[in-house]
Amino acid sequence: MSLRWLTVISVLAVGNSANVTFWDTMVECLPTVVKNSNAQVVFLEEELKIFNATEKFLRMPLDRSVVDVEHSSRVVGTFVLFPGSLAVDYNKLTEAQTRAGSKYILLVHSIGKLFSLFDVWVQKRLLDVAALAPSRYGGVNVYTFDPFKPGRCWDAEPQRVDLCRPGGTLALGVDPFSKRNKTSDLHGCRIEIAAMVKQPELYFDTWGTPHGLLERLYSELAETLNYKPVPFVIRHEASATSVSDIVRTIAKGIFDFGFGRFSHLVDGEVGISFSRQTGVDCFTWGVPSHAGTKPSDLAPFLFEFPREMWGYILLAAISVPIAFKILVVLSPVGENAFRSNGFLALFTYATAFGISLKAEPHSDSLRLFVSHWLLYCLVVASAYQASMGSLITVPSEVGDIESTGALLASDLRLKGGSKMFAVLNESADTSEVIRKSLDRFEIIVSEEFRQIVYRAYTNKNMAVFSTSRDLAYAYLVTRMDTFESMHIIKECLVKSATSPAIFRKGAPLEDSINRAVSGFLESGILNFWEKDIKELPTERNSTNMAMHKQFTKKQMKAPILFLLVGHLLAFFTLFSELCIAKVYKKKINRKKVFSSTFAIPPPSTFLL
Repeated sequence: MSLRWLTVISVLAVGNSANVTFWDTMVECLPTVVKNSNAQVVFLEEELKIFNATEKFLRMPLDRSVVDVEHSSRVVGTFVLFPGSLAVDYNKLTEAQTRAGSKYILLVHSIGKLFSLFDVWVQKRLLDVAALAPSRYGGVNVYTFDPFKPGRCWDAEPQRVDLCRPGGTLALGVDPFSKRNKTSDLHGCRIEIAAMVKQPELYFDTWGTPHGLLERLYSELAETLNYKPVPFVIRHEASATSVSDIVRTIAKGIFDFGFGRFSHLVDGEVGISFSRQTGVDCFTWGVPSHAGTKPSDLAPFLFEFPREMWGYILLAAISVPIAFKILVVLSPVGENAFRSNGFLALFTYATAFGISLKAEPHSDSLRLFVSHWLLYCLVVASAYQASMGSLITVPSEVGDIESTGALLASDLRLKGGSKMFAVLNESADTSEVIRKSLDRFEIIVSEEFRQIVYRAYTNKNMAVFSTSRDLAYAYLVTRMDTFESMHIIKECLVKSATSPAIFRKGAPLEDSINRAVSGFLESGILNFWEKDIKELPTERNSTNMAMHKQFTKKQMKAPILFLLVGHLLAFFTLFSELCIAKVYKKKINRKKVFSSTFAIPPPSTFLL
């Protein structure tokens, strides 16, 4: 055999032995790298048919499965790929991957084409990619990419992050799939944001400057993560009949993320994930004001004061005549005018309503008691009259509907958009009230939400179901054209969590934005920004008159205490009067005895 053929055979033998050593090291290192992803290993059937080291990888102690590219969208796991086989177009693989959570490991002989391979995943905004390549010093190098660098955005340049030694141990233990390391600082890169324009939460002026309740959070997120926001304004459809445009664009991956106020019940769709919850939406009814049940004719008389107040008044009405009778009977001074039970009852009743009678108390105890009683009557009667107004000229006012049960008892039509129907339908199994509301619900197909709210409180024939914030703002915008007002039921029929951002599942910025929002929320900064934000007012007095303040139990304590002091002072004075009268009587009796004992007899008549 010639020298040339011996040389060729020697080179092939060395190459085959090196190839075997490389794949053996790959088999040792792959379980260590996959362990970080905590998922099953997935092989592509097309690559295994060509690859000649299949048995070594299939014998690994890992949960594994084999699928073809067409059915890869049904599997979530860590895909182990062999680019050298040239059997699969990875652009088709990334397009087929509609489920979030999958990771990818590329096994390559060299890093020459690694940039173009990584770029396939970068174009799809997928960051969960790593590569294993042999090291010239033995072992396997672990590669990934840092998409954000100073002056370079969405870059696919490979970077070595760790070394797997023979035996399957990592030198640094770095997780090549960590999005935190890749997106904690975006280095001023442009981030395309689908901004929900929904007043008063967020809106933009002609210069693109954000305004509204979420303005601070919008700006601070950009500053914290160091990116340049590029907002694409998308109007929020409050009464849309299908998936909103902003949710649809995020699900397709057109923008990096969406920003606004998103309700988990309304905006939740397949392929969408929400950021950290920062609030709660209250789904309730907007009804015309004074649409409740008309009260009875006795209502203005009985319900001007709460029950506790009437209890205090009744207690005083019972104790005062008894105290009057005791003071009159025991008084040493003759109180002839008050000794009649009929006159005493008439005097108590008349003074309670501010009517004067010709009756003058003579004893100090009764004068003290009457003075405190009259002041108590003045306060209570004034409060009652001020609360009730005029019994003749002011009719009883129809109250508002305060619960969904009361709304169902009325003849108002229940309306709303198809999204609101979906919200009720999802919660129908939780409450009988929701099921009854769903049975009477009418879907409004194509009409602007503000006009629906306007018709609701002007025509007074229907109730609108939506979030309390949307109802309140729609009313505030449209109420200038009428003196009618709307009442929003405070009772929440359905509650839903809200988030300031939405993402396509598996989006690269999801973890970083969630960490930033969580930091603002847990540190109290988010609450500090919203401390001056108050609930939107929805009530307006239809007669344009100032509303009075009700007489409270706390205010009632003062006249009750004053009357109690009057009782104590009156009985203390009565006791003093009785003691003085007793002493005075004894003194008079002594004078009578002395005068009868030492009296000078009259001259005898016989001396005359």
